Amino acid sequence: MIVGLLAGYRSVLVLSAILSIFGTGLGLVPYLAAWRIAVAIQGAGIDAGELVYWTVLAVCALITKALLQAGATTLSHVAAYRILYQLRHRLVEKLARVPLGVLSGTTSGHLRKIVMEDVEQIEEGIAHAIPDLAAGLSVPILSGVLLLWVDWRMGIAAVAMFPLLLGVYLLTLRATRPHLAAYVGAISNLRSISVQYVRGIREIRMFLHTGTILEELHDALDRMARVGQSFALSSLTPMAILYAGLRANVLVLIPVGAFLYLSDEISVTDLTLFLLLGLGINAPLLKVVFSAGNFFWKLKGASAQISTIFETEELPQPEYPQRPDGYDISFQDVSLSMDGNAILSRVSVTIPAGTTLALVGPSGAGKSTLARLLMRSRDPDLGRILIGGCDLRQMEDRHLEGMVSAVLQDAWLMNATIYENILSGRPTASRKEVEAAARAARVTEFSADLSFFVGEGGRSLSGGQRQRVAIARAILRSTPIVVLDEATAALDPDNEQAVREALAELAHGRTVLVIAHRLDTIRNADQIAFVEAGEISDLGSHSDLLQRSSGYRRLWKEYDSVEGWHLETGAVRSLPTVVQRPGQAYQEPGIPSGMVARFMHLAGPGRRTLMSKALPMLALEGAVAGAPVIAVWLVLDRVLAGDLTRPFAVAASGFVALCILMFVFANRLSHRVLWQVQSTAVSALQARIVRQMRQIPLGDVIARDTGSLEALMSQHSAAINFVTPPALAMRAMVGPLLSAIVLFFLDWRLALLTCAMVPAFGVVMVFADRVNARMLQRLVVSNEMLSARLLDYIQGLPTLRSLGLSQAYGPVEDALETHRRISLSTVTALMPIVTAGWIFLDAGFVILLAGGGWMVLHELMEASTFLLFLVVSLVFYAPLTDAFDLSSQLRLLQKSMSRVGEFLAIAPLPEPETPKLPVSLDLRFQDVHFSYGDKPVLNGINLDFPAGKIHALCGTSGSGKSTILDLIARFWDVQKGHVTIGGVDIRDIAPELRSAMVAVVFQDSYLFDMSVARNLRLAKADASDEELYAAAQAACCHDFIMALPKGYETVIGEGGAKLSGGERQRIALARAFLKDAPIILLDEAAASIDPETESHMRQGLAKLCAGRTVIMIAHRPSTMRQVDQRIEMKDVLGRDDR
Repeated sequence: MIVGLLAGYRSVLVLSAILSIFGTGLGLVPYLAAWRIAVAIQGAGIDAGELVYWTVLAVCALITKALLQAGATTLSHVAAYRILYQLRHRLVEKLARVPLGVLSGTTSGHLRKIVMEDVEQIEEGIAHAIPDLAAGLSVPILSGVLLLWVDWRMGIAAVAMFPLLLGVYLLTLRATRPHLAAYVGAISNLRSISVQYVRGIREIRMFLHTGTILEELHDALDRMARVGQSFALSSLTPMAILYAGLRANVLVLIPVGAFLYLSDEISVTDLTLFLLLGLGINAPLLKVVFSAGNFFWKLKGASAQISTIFETEELPQPEYPQRPDGYDISFQDVSLSMDGNAILSRVSVTIPAGTTLALVGPSGAGKSTLARLLMRSRDPDLGRILIGGCDLRQMEDRHLEGMVSAVLQDAWLMNATIYENILSGRPTASRKEVEAAARAARVTEFSADLSFFVGEGGRSLSGGQRQRVAIARAILRSTPIVVLDEATAALDPDNEQAVREALAELAHGRTVLVIAHRLDTIRNADQIAFVEAGEISDLGSHSDLLQRSSGYRRLWKEYDSVEGWHLETGAVRSLPTVVQRPGQAYQEPGIPSGMVARFMHLAGPGRRTLMSKALPMLALEGAVAGAPVIAVWLVLDRVLAGDLTRPFAVAASGFVALCILMFVFANRLSHRVLWQVQSTAVSALQARIVRQMRQIPLGDVIARDTGSLEALMSQHSAAINFVTPPALAMRAMVGPLLSAIVLFFLDWRLALLTCAMVPAFGVVMVFADRVNARMLQRLVVSNEMLSARLLDYIQGLPTLRSLGLSQAYGPVEDALETHRRISLSTVTALMPIVTAGWIFLDAGFVILLAGGGWMVLHELMEASTFLLFLVVSLVFYAPLTDAFDLSSQLRLLQKSMSRVGEFLAIAPLPEPETPKLPVSLDLRFQDVHFSYGDKPVLNGINLDFPAGKIHALCGTSGSGKSTILDLIARFWDVQKGHVTIGGVDIRDIAPELRSAMVAVVFQDSYLFDMSVARNLRLAKADASDEELYAAAQAACCHDFIMALPKGYETVIGEGGAKLSGGERQRIALARAFLKDAPIILLDEAAASIDPETESHMRQGLAKLCAGRTVIMIAHRPSTMRQVDQRIEMKDVLGRDDR
């Protein structure tokens, strides 16, 4: 796939390479001019015409060189960004064709990482490696031809070190290879767990004590730090030798050149040429090796990950598509197994066109699986599914998607406005049609403004509100076949009847497959199928099944006889016994605003090590890096003075060898320290971000999408680079500073000429930095937006497929195009400025050449001094070329530090320095005011929840019921008033005690991609197996857990994807039971549970909750029978629209 895409841009990439080669060749012209001027000076003398000729030639060459290199870089980037766009587009299309059951085994974080980070690796290879490879090969080839033409012996000496350096590079690859797989795995693991941490932040805040983090995340952070450091340290020595070898060929050139010169076999000008070009010939050769190796490994690593998606078996498409003749549905002997477990077994049922089939039965029986098979989320192992006599496998996906719409159990909404979500059902609909659908689904009852943004997955809305938007979307879609999977489970009674009427109108004349646990909603269905253990045990009308189906009869009996939540008599529970530690609230220290101060602050304790150990070694490294140039200068000085000897040449080589050893020592030690600081500081920073998510108001967390928060933890924190910027900064400062001192010592006039273009180069750098900052801001935002949209897309694939949007999802299309456009505009905006910088920097050498030649011509300077200047100036200019890299690094660093700093600066919920102890478990709301931003929810409410009682909160969706539970759990603080437990404001209770007092079962509880046992032990880490079993039995989930492949050790997928909705909810309830808290909050805990399981679960809960305070949210009247207190939110709020 990747090779094929590269082939499509072969001509562009070849042209980029050609431009790079010619540009690099022209870059040698100033050196050739220097040599010719030196020859003339040493011979009969140089005249003004010859000086002007070579100067003009050098100026034209460097300008053309800069333009050609700019063209090469622009072309390679244009090709790279287009290839990335096409590759990501094809990956998204591939995901749309892969069976959903296959994707459930892969976390959304890992899939997003492949589409974002792994694909990005290819851009670096294409955009940079191809022109770099071309340039790197052309320099030694052209230089070698020139040097061999002058003297073959010196030409061989110039490249003599390269085979050794190539061998060292191979040792580098060999050293890092064993760590590469572990490093890539650690990154992927951290990304996946970070996404789960963000998505499950409510459960983490509720079930883990303050100060602790999810064990898997802790292990992932530790593993990333450990593996990353091992990966970097494994190649320290060979990498130090490689960097030292950039000018190591001087070790051979000096003695060989001195021998040949003293033997009168080469002239002083030839020796000067060899030493000038020899100083830089290794750098491009090593660049070739680095670029080739970097390109190979990045392409190999990225391709391996990308291939896991492309090689995934997708749903086969028919060679000759067929169209159905009608809209009747037939399941014929359908069987399906997943992970070795039989999910469906020989299911056969027919739904005549225009009729309704209702599927009822226990949770996990296979009802939702049947519905998803109808939408072809995957194909059955055996049997077939027909629509209008046509097998689904013989239909085009787009045609099938145009026939079926669905309202799924987990109502997912895209991160857009309500209007856009409804419109996605039929993008060609008019505004009037969208508004009519919204009214029919009672969406306008909670939001007259359809431009309200619903947030990621619709999390800015309540469960019932999300479901109504999903229903409006299905109404607008108006397909001949409709699937309703618990479509009204989260609706309140006031709206349910109206929505049922809208659904009845939607179903009229259509073929409908409905799944429901509220049995009264399907009483009048044309057919009812009782599904049990993956089989349809009976089929008929409601009255028929009541007569002949014992399972159906039992289900209705349980449904009719439910008496609501009622606690057995028992003593009111006492406060939990925990160790209270005063002052546990962690307040992030102020984040400095200055870049350097913020950098040192985020380094944490490592800043002392950075200052005391790393920077001195980097300074030593920068100082000794110029040793080869100094040795060349000393040798040439002796040559020009006429007193060069062989012992002196050998001594000069020995001096270079000693400095190389010092360089290797300093580089190895400094980078060891830097990588230790990097791993320690980044790991500590990531832990701070994790802790911050636990302590700030939940609204500040959910206001950010999952992709942005995951990027904060795994990307922005890791991008705070404590290795490269310090190394580049010291390299850019030390070398030029020392060489400038030497230059001024030799001749202040030539020194001024050497520095003449530095101010202009500085102006260009400042301007480039400003443009870079502006463009980088756009690039980072577009990258985060694309990441968020991809994660949104992956998590919403089931719904998108039901809408026929999986291969044409507008937000992803727009984000891909925006990111491509901004990436290209970044290159086109920066390239002219960078080109000007290259020209100004190279112009400095030309000015030195012309000015020094003019002074020699007019006998204002000795020729020997001029030649020495040409040598030393190389040390001055070479490090300045790192300035652009340093600028980009600093901007990326600044952006990541800003992102991290902004998040860490959010004030946490304050904790008491002197905690108070409640005298009872009575809960009270006193004049409580609370708003979500500018949207008021609670306005001066007063509520009492006596201990040991059960209290039911009733009201319309979005009326504030869940907000009350969130305030008790202290996910937010009230803006005014008090929430008290036992007379003590919850803000004055120690966090350990407050956490131990409350357990919550959320409306959409989240389960992590780990075993059932570990999900349960979030509530109680030291729980015994017997305690797990008891909690699971009380929640009626022990039996189905034991039936899983590995029982309690079965890994259940991200979000519990391998379980049904009812099974997930029962495990969440068991987790709350296991916590053994005296206060239990239930937010529609039984919405996804079948009546029989709910009845048993309530019996277990009644015993388990004796003496506890239970506050529950429920929409069904039966759920609220015999509760101790029923609270109507409209009475509390004083109006009906809340």
